[in-house]
Amino acid sequence: MTYSSSLQIGAAGDYNLQIGNNIYRLLDLYSKTIYATKPLNVYTTVAAKKIATTLKAGDPIGTVRGYYPAGRGGAKKNYILVGPSSKDIKAIEYDATNFSEDKLLQQGVPNAKQSAEEMKKLQEDSNTPWYMKITKQVLPWAAGGLGLYLFINSRKKNG
Repeated sequence: MTYSSSLQIGAAGDYNLQIGNNIYRLLDLYSKTIYATKPLNVYTTVAAKKIATTLKAGDPIGTVRGYYPAGRGGAKKNYILVGPSSKDIKAIEYDATNFSEDKLLQQGVPNAKQSAEEMKKLQEDSNTPWYMKITKQVLPWAAGGLGLYLFINSRKKNG
């Protein structure tokens, strides 16, 4: 079973990868630990196809360091590159069912839709003038302070 149709190339070398039932941006997966959902072979390199180790379901695979698409360097399959550092990289064959989506959610990894919503909010916020940002933050406090001041003064006059 292959899910290569779920791969989409994004801007600046970013990829969208299906994991479980959702699509995740590769940039959001960087430096996150992925976990196996079934027995998986970990390869020393994409080209060598030499098995470094075999993992069991539930085992941590490693920290995501990159993606190696089919066609690059003669690779016939897509690979996710993992390792404790950028100098010690291993490869795992990519398949949407190989990796635990629940473990990604536990690490706070947003899916592509959530990530896009965050970016839209940041862009809208960056387009807001500085004085409007201050007004939104200060006005409720100022109004509350003025209301408290007026309340206390009215109690002094009546008391």
